[in-house]
Amino acid sequence: MKTNKDILIQEKYIRTSFKDSEEELRKNKWSEIKINLLKKHLGFYFGLINGNVSAKTNKHLEFIENIKNKKKTNIHEETYLDFCNFLNNKRLNNTKKRKDELLYTIDELPHYHDF
Repeated sequence: MKTNKDILIQEKYIRTSFKDSEEELRKNKWSEIKINLLKKHLGFYFGLINGNVSAKTNKHLEFIENIKNKKKTNIHEETYLDFCNFLNNKRLNNTKKRKDELLYTIDELPHYHDF
């Protein structure tokens, strides 16, 4: 079980990730409704999914189940899944960019072609 300190650290990371991504979401034409939902509920969504927040209603349980099955039945599930996809694509692009930078750097080394 995670400690309260661990949960607070995760929530801080999530809020920071969202703040860093907020302008990019707007550039990608995300609706203000979805951005505001994330501002208000992202920590709660994340807590439900990771078990840090106990599900207190059937809607919470349905949210967890639908997210696991990547099923969008309401605006909350759609927003959370879309944000997860956004972050995954961002990570993939960053990884590809780093790989490209590393390959480019290796090609620039003078002794690289001596092998």
